[in-house]
Amino acid sequence: MIFPSNVIVATVPQEFIMEINQKYPDKIRFGRKAENGSWTGMVGMLHRGEADIALGQLGITEERSEVADFINPYTNQDETFMIKKPGLLPTTWASSGKSSPANNNSLKTRTLFVFWSWFALIISNSYSAALLSFLTLPLHQQAIKNFEELSDAVKQGTHKCFAMEGLSVPDLHTVDQEYLKYLGESIDKNGWYLDPSKMISENQLSDTTAIVDLRFMLQILNAGLSSDSYMISDDTLLS
Repeated sequence: MIFPSNVIVATVPQEFIMEINQKYPDKIRFGRKAENGSWTGMVGMLHRGEADIALGQLGITEERSEVADFINPYTNQDETFMIKKPGLLPTTWASSGKSSPANNNSLKTRTLFVFWSWFALIISNSYSAALLSFLTLPLHQQAIKNFEELSDAVKQGTHKCFAMEGLSVPDLHTVDQEYLKYLGESIDKNGWYLDPSKMISENQLSDTTAIVDLRFMLQILNAGLSSDSYMISDDTLLS
């Protein structure tokens, strides 16, 4: 029997526990299918007959269901990403000046000048509030809000996307959305996987890094950061 947490063991009624031999994979991973058909992590131990039961936040996927049976889940957590909040827009310079006065004093010119003066007065008064807000509140760059925008950022080379090993990233190769396929292939190709046995540290975060994990794990990570400079997406990886 494989237990990632002793807390789960404590919830099992004692009358059902005869003898428990806890085992752990060589690397604390949920389980991923290799190219040769073998499995890693907890699913691999089940597949090889090294364990009878695996308990933990093990995602139920079609591929894993081919080698293991699942009971009703005791928790339901979606997968999303955390990324640094967008910074301020680069400094913008603007200049204005007074044009040379027209020397033509004809009725046509003076009429045009009167209408233009009224037009300029109305426009300037209408946009004074917007102009004031622009001057007092700096504008921010556009935020990456969902996985499609994150995939585009990875494709453009502006961001990297790291994911906890054992999540649904390998399943992205079979989805219909091309942007999710590209994101999964990029993570696989570059080896952008994090060890689930180790907590993410603040040193692993940067302005151009996104972290994919369970939402509540990202909420715990975000709450422990020294600054409120990161945001968690409302999007879900797979539904």
